[in-house]
Amino acid sequence: EAPCEADKADAQKAAENKGVPSIPNPLTWGFHDKKRKELYIWCEACKAYVGQVKFNVQTRQSYSAPVGRCTHYTAGVRSKHVAEMQAVC
Repeated sequence: EAPCEADKADAQKAAENKGVPSIPNPLTWGFHDKKRKELYIWCEACKAYVGQVKFNVQTRQSYSAPVGRCTHYTAGVRSKHVAEMQAVC
């Protein structure tokens, strides 16, 4: 199910507040699971959730896991984002 605009705005704000490095278009933050403290990556072009991210600067923890497939969230894109998160943590 596609995220609504409110979910995307909430997820974007959470990513900014946590200091999560940005992701390239057409990828966007689609959902913020407040209970699990995870962000989900949504591909606007493919209309699919493609990744899951947990990021915490205070505890120096970060991970990224694929949750779907699309031509925009490649292994290279994911690897670059993981490296950027690790550089911040």
